[in-house]
Amino acid sequence: MKNRNTITTTFALAALAMLLFVSAAPAAILEQEQAFSGNPNFLRTLTFDKFDDQGGLATLNSIEYIFTLDNTGGILVLDNDGEQPASGNYEFGTKASLMSFDVPMVNALSMPVTGVLTAYNTGTFSLAADVGDSSGDWDPSGPDGIQIDGTIQSDSDSGFINATAFSQYTGTGTFDVLASANQWFDFEGVSGVEGATTPSSVAGSVKILYNYAGGTPVPEPATMILFGSGLMGLGAIGRRRKGKG
Repeated sequence: MKNRNTITTTFALAALAMLLFVSAAPAAILEQEQAFSGNPNFLRTLTFDKFDDQGGLATLNSIEYIFTLDNTGGILVLDNDGEQPASGNYEFGTKASLMSFDVPMVNALSMPVTGVLTAYNTGTFSLAADVGDSSGDWDPSGPDGIQIDGTIQSDSDSGFINATAFSQYTGTGTFDVLASANQWFDFEGVSGVEGATTPSSVAGSVKILYNYAGGTPVPEPATMILFGSGLMGLGAIGRRRKGKG
């Protein structure tokens, strides 16, 4: 009798362990990424799939946005047309942002899930007083002018969508995210300095990660076969011990 109870307990524990292994729903991540590129001052429509919850079998844990921006090249010209020397700081490059008319893009604080990206060059300048060139010609020649060549600059941001918006991301359809990129420059100095830029090259991407549990993947056939074989083996052991008792 003692042997039969031991085998029964072992069988029950093994069966429970296998059932937990088969039915457990570990978290998984479904990733989508859309890229954009071109010269600044554009608006791109990026289309993503909604999260298919397989009829309620899968549950979203989180939705993360990852937004990246690279700015390459471009030229900034500063020309001092004032009567006094001028010095200050400059910034030039690209600003980019995201929006959507289809789904909410806010975090738990009801703020934009990703902020405005600024991939720009920065530095200082020092220009002599105007040497007599015309206003509005943006002459880069020194000593009252300067040309700054842009280098590769990058920026990125990420954030998680407010859980109250998950239902609007769930389904079998698609939604659009609009990515806008605009050339931008700024400089500080005394009155009389004028500036102009040439277009840079912009590239970036928007990535959406669905972290979820449940649904597929389902147990593999090999797992089910192993489970059945294990039960058969335990049963055989029980029969042998029962026979010896």
